[in-house]
This record gives sequence, structure tokens and C-alpha cells, in this order.
Amino acid sequence: MKKLAQSKFNKTSIKVLWSGFRPLFDYWGNELKRFYQFDTLVNSFNNYLCGKDKFIIPSIQKVLGNAPITSLKIHLFQEGKYQFIFHLKAENQKLKQAHFALVIAKDGDEFSKVAKSEHQYLLVLNKKCPELVVKPFSGDYLFFPDRHNRKEFHRKIYAYLTQWLNGFDELGVNKNLQFFVNVSNPHTFSIEETNWIKSKIIETIIHLYDDKKRASIALPEIASGDFVIKRSPSGQHRLKLIACRKIIKPISPPELISKIMTTSWRWGNNKFSLMPDEPLDFLNAFYNVLGEEKAIIWFKNLWEQEVKLIRYPVIPQKYIKSLKKLSTTKITMATGVKIPIKNKIKE
Repeated sequence: MKKLAQSKFNKTSIKVLWSGFRPLFDYWGNELKRFYQFDTLVNSFNNYLCGKDKFIIPSIQKVLGNAPITSLKIHLFQEGKYQFIFHLKAENQKLKQAHFALVIAKDGDEFSKVAKSEHQYLLVLNKKCPELVVKPFSGDYLFFPDRHNRKEFHRKIYAYLTQWLNGFDELGVNKNLQFFVNVSNPHTFSIEETNWIKSKIIETIIHLYDDKKRASIALPEIASGDFVIKRSPSGQHRLKLIACRKIIKPISPPELISKIMTTSWRWGNNKFSLMPDEPLDFLNAFYNVLGEEKAIIWFKNLWEQEVKLIRYPVIPQKYIKSLKKLSTTKITMATGVKIPIKNKIKE
């Protein structure tokens, strides 16, 4: 589908090519629900581009420079519960190209509120840990007029741009509760790799924790595409957080640990949690980020409030007892004795 738009931002014609419009489905084969036609999206996008564009061309020119943009190729890449993600390829008059992710809420009201909050959170989180969180650019509302021109049915749909993470795929969970990449030829990670990925997700949560403000990201919705992964033959895969819909505050360090230990999601007939199979792997996630002394303090404070904070754990009591024993045994790094970190994946 081709559309020609005249942008007032740089006073040049921009050829806009849309592709990839097709039904998309969740893991269980259910078609994902949509709330507007793609024709409406295309027209609204191009009307916005022709008007007072506050985020599309300005964001692109931050990367490509001030030369006029001549072409936008936009392909539907991924669809979640709350938003569409398009792969946007931009080109300017100097034939320089750049790639972006265009995130567009699937509806107004609550969906757009979620998208705008998500965008604002990503701006903060990327500033804190750019190596772990996708880089966001600017965002704004697109106007979706009602087909019958009824004012009460007009909608404002929030959209924003982020960097395009080349080589990264959406991380999902299969029916066996193992991670897999949601691509045309799905790849399932082994149980060992799944545990390693869980540990890395927990490390990301710890890295993003704000100790001063006592604030943490809400536990990621893996099934909604919150993480993407870049596979490596060596097994040292790379993870990036691309969505955060909520910040929890105030939440203390022991409350954060207990949150991870007591949270699970219904997945088919099973429950999925972020807890790795081995207590040592869980503990190592905190050691890797916080260091030994601070991690021990976090867990010491947890055990002092164990009855209150760990009422409904997602792991058995045997796991908790082992974790408690490991985390209360101070190991002096100065002696060269360290807790083994089992991050290496067998090739």
C-alpha cells in the first residue's frame, strides 16, 4: 500500500510504503483483537505527517541529520495485547538510511494511556541502563476521526519511535514453560538456557531498581512481548527490555525479592514464574548485580520479614530453605572463595 505525504516539517514529498498487513495470532492460535482498520491508521498517520509533526521526522533526523526525508517504508512486525510494532525504514535525500520501531497503541483511552506511560518509563529506564533497555525517541497522538464524523467517537491514538534492534526476536513462552523466539521458524531454548534467561531477566529487574526512590519496574509480561533476545552461538544471548507498563513504588529490596518469589502467571494449564530451578542461580542474579555484601543485606532483611513477605511462594519450601542457607552464609571474596556463577550455556 503506497501513500504520498507532504510534510510541512521539511517541505518535501515523502513516499510512504506500508506492508505486512495481515492477521496475527497469539501462542494458542487465537487471532489478536483489533480496534480499528489499517486504512484508518494509514490515513491518520499521513495526515499527521502533513501537519505539525512533532515526533516522526524530528526523531528520524536526530539520527540521519537535517537532510530532507524522502522515503518511509513501514512493515507490521509484531502485535501484542496493547500495541502494534512496525519496522520503519527511513531514507533521506543523501540516500542515508536508518531503522526504527514505530509503536502504535491499538486503541484510544486506556490503551493509549498505557502506551504513553510505557514511553515515559522507557525514557527514564534507558537513561539509567541503556545497555539493557531499548532507546526511545519522541512520541505524540495520532488523530483517528470517526467514519461518521461523530465527535464523541473521535480517538487519539498514542504512538512513539524507538531504535530498531537488529537481530533481536520477540521472547515468548511455550506450553512446556520454556522460552522460545516467536519467529516464522520458532526456536525453543533448552531448560538450561531457560533458567539462564530467567536469571538475566531478574538481573535486569535489579539493575533497574531505584534504591533512593524505592521504585521498581513491574514484573515483565513475557507473553506480551516485553523482552526481545538476540541469540548467540556461544550461548551468551543478549536481552533487551522493550516495554514497561508500570512502575511499582514504594517497594523495598526485600519486598522486591518476595515479589519475584511469589508471582506467577497462568499459562495454559500451568503456571509460569521467573524463578530458576536452582536456588543458587536465583541468588547469583543478585550477587552479579549488587555484589556480595549488599546482596546479603537484602536477603537478611527478607528473612527477618519472611512470614509477612513470603506467604504464597511459587517455589517449594525445600527451595526456600536452601536459598536461606546459601544467602546467610557469608563468603569472603578476599580469600578467593566465591559462589560459582553458572551463567555459561553449553553449546
